[in-house]
Amino acid sequence: MSRISIRISQDEESKINEIEKKTNETVSHIVRQFILSGKPLFTCEQHRQEKAAAFRHIAKTGNNLNQIAHQLNAAYLMGELDREHIAFYLNVLHNIAIQLNLMNERIKQW
Repeated sequence: MSRISIRISQDEESKINEIEKKTNETVSHIVRQFILSGKPLFTCEQHRQEKAAAFRHIAKTGNNLNQIAHQLNAAYLMGELDREHIAFYLNVLHNIAIQLNLMNERIKQW
């Protein structure tokens, strides 16, 4: 085995020490894991909060889709589904698709 030495700031050292405590892994293992996989063994609090917000947004979008489906079914059953309703809901669905695509691109970055 080889030894590699690196210089890091005090802030970086503090972060690594926090990770070491949280994961109960050695610094060497943490650094090797990050380098070899490109993904750290941890997520910072801000990153965790961003993920949680993204998944809440996706859940809300799912609820919106269910509400739209319910309204369309009700309008169809009552014979009230006309071109105006269809155009409105197509626009809403298009906006939801744009939002989901943006969220998908954001999630791919994680």
